[in-house]
Amino acid sequence: MTDPEFCESQFQAATNLAYANEIRQLTGDLPFMFVPSLPAEFLLGWDTAFHFDWIPNRLSTRLAYHHKGCNFFLQYKLSSLSDTPNRSKEWAIWEKPYFRFQIPHRKKVGNKYHNDFHQWMRLKEIASVGVPTYYATNTMIEEHKLITLFKNGTLLDRVALLDIAPIKRKHIHVSFANPFTKFVLHSEPEEIHLLSFKNAIASFKDVSHYTYEEGVEQLTTIAEKLLDKEHLDNNAPGIREQLNQFRRLFLTYTGQRSGFPQFKRAILESFLVRRFGLLPHWYPDANSREI
Repeated sequence: MTDPEFCESQFQAATNLAYANEIRQLTGDLPFMFVPSLPAEFLLGWDTAFHFDWIPNRLSTRLAYHHKGCNFFLQYKLSSLSDTPNRSKEWAIWEKPYFRFQIPHRKKVGNKYHNDFHQWMRLKEIASVGVPTYYATNTMIEEHKLITLFKNGTLLDRVALLDIAPIKRKHIHVSFANPFTKFVLHSEPEEIHLLSFKNAIASFKDVSHYTYEEGVEQLTTIAEKLLDKEHLDNNAPGIREQLNQFRRLFLTYTGQRSGFPQFKRAILESFLVRRFGLLPHWYPDANSREI
């Protein structure tokens, strides 16, 4: 088998940056990426974790604290390319060149090596409660290809994600081939659908889609209803009047409307948090943004 020309840390760094940039383009916010030390990784199970506001955090309080409040987890694996039929154990399944990575670590105990599934068990613990948890692996082995994909902004199209939640049993190897649509897990074969990062984002939950301005309008209506329940003085300005006041100030300083939906969102979020202790969650959709 032919190993990649880049190391796992290089692949992880490039993909983390691409993930963060994708979320920034979808939401306008640049997410912080948590990357543990090697000793901490052994205890946690993951290489990189993010906290995304629109994903429910289903971890218990103890586990949420243990995993730094994150709700999206990645464990990176480097895949090697097999293109020699007579030396490939999984060739009969694909009958063409394929990629393969190993799930457990090889651990020496005495004079023998054993498969250590400790990392796998930590990841399965997270995935089993419905938190997005994936193995992320390469679909290229050339360093220049990795660099080109990264610079062109298309790296995420060539990073394959294996959802850990539906895996039923322990496996040693995972293989996949072009076109990249499925993984086969070995030794006892088990097939799992192959995801891209964009597929994973889209599969988090089924939501209705609105433009940015429509979302702000819905949030405004919610704020109005909450204010009505407080039975405030009728002479006090309503939330829409307050927004109009801020809008006039905004136009005074900027002279243009550009960016006002985001400005209104920030005002409304601050208002809901201060007045009611509520924090809205925004689900990103690149096709329904209005800037």
